[in-house]
Amino acid sequence: MPASLPVWADSVRAQQVLHNLVSNAIKYTPVGGVIEIRAWEGPGGFAEITVTDNGIGIPPEEQAHLFEKFYRTRAGRRTT
Repeated sequence: MPASLPVWADSVRAQQVLHNLVSNAIKYTPVGGVIEIRAWEGPGGFAEITVTDNGIGIPPEEQAHLFEKFYRTRAGRRTT
């Protein structure tokens, strides 16, 4: 893996997506939990980025709402 990987993206949107993912991981991971952010060059030279945590998660029945603006899961509403 090279030390840097050029990415062609809307810098404002890419920053917003990463900020939201990391912010939610911090918000919903319990004290002492683990948050892992990884980036690598995937197939075809595309950058792949993951944010993984051991927080409360999103129940399968609520995952369909993930891209609704301002949607919060029931567990998320109780946590914050």
